[in-house]
Amino acid sequence: MLLPLALGLALAAEPLPPPDRVDRIVVGSCSYDAVPNQPIWGAIRRRQPDLMVHLGDLVYADTEDDELLGEALRRLGRRPRFRKLLRHTTFLSVWDDHDFGPNDSDGRHGNKEGVRDTTLDFWMAPADDPRRSQEGGLYGSWSFGPEGRRVQVVLLDTRWSLSPRAARTDGGVGRYAPGAGQVLGEAQWAWLEAALAQPADLRIVGSSIPYATEHTGWETWANFPREQARLSRLLQQAGPLLVVSGDVHYGELSLHEGVYDLTSSGLSGTPYPLLPNAHRVDELAHVGEHAAEIAIDWEGQAVQLRFFDPSGREHAGTTLPFAQLDPAP
Repeated sequence: MLLPLALGLALAAEPLPPPDRVDRIVVGSCSYDAVPNQPIWGAIRRRQPDLMVHLGDLVYADTEDDELLGEALRRLGRRPRFRKLLRHTTFLSVWDDHDFGPNDSDGRHGNKEGVRDTTLDFWMAPADDPRRSQEGGLYGSWSFGPEGRRVQVVLLDTRWSLSPRAARTDGGVGRYAPGAGQVLGEAQWAWLEAALAQPADLRIVGSSIPYATEHTGWETWANFPREQARLSRLLQQAGPLLVVSGDVHYGELSLHEGVYDLTSSGLSGTPYPLLPNAHRVDELAHVGEHAAEIAIDWEGQAVQLRFFDPSGREHAGTTLPFAQLDPAP
């Protein structure tokens, strides 16, 4: 299912056409809007990506009030570096808790339709955009490039149908314990299965919360083991692919059930310390304001992953062949 692009039309002089091909993608999340100037937007623009994928917490409105959310989004839209980025780069975005509702929001949100409409209005999404009426939230799928170099970007909505999490009572770190419940509703699961059946030479699957980390006590798919296993089964048949995720205010690469998850969180704001994660790959991690870049080597059939900070300085990185990104048993 191919959905209309969210191109930031309200903020750019002319609509950006979809890129003819995608060789470079920047991903990130958690752009804390109290930070003056947010220099990371300029650093992203200087990388000249074909796509920018934002994985949630675009603003920290922390409200169910759609008017207050709209005010926060418009303030972001007036920032010069952000506006300039949108004039040069196709921007795809989904929400997380702080731009969906209050901190750690779940499906009990009392004004989901209101904040959905405000978000899509900010991006000037057309009236017939399926996300305005589909059941289960702001999930979407986009495909770019010709056969042989086709990239599919799939963004999940991990908030709209999210169950209340089990409370942690063992005295360990964090608030949450593994338990029953759902991350995605059945409508989104059905849509995802169909989306992953579409042809693609490389898929990027975006989740606002980490997919591949072990249970941390905070927000991860591991809080819902059955949902995590269900997602793993779908992803294992859809490679080569890379999951990208956010929320945690640091960057890392994790591997779970054969699927790699590149977490990039903390475009701006205070970084958090690394949590224990037995699934982290070669201790590949970065603490500090940053975004992550995915450079696709089509001839070599590999992706180069790296973190970079607001000054443009590159940090930890690695290269993964497409064959390694195909988790099929």
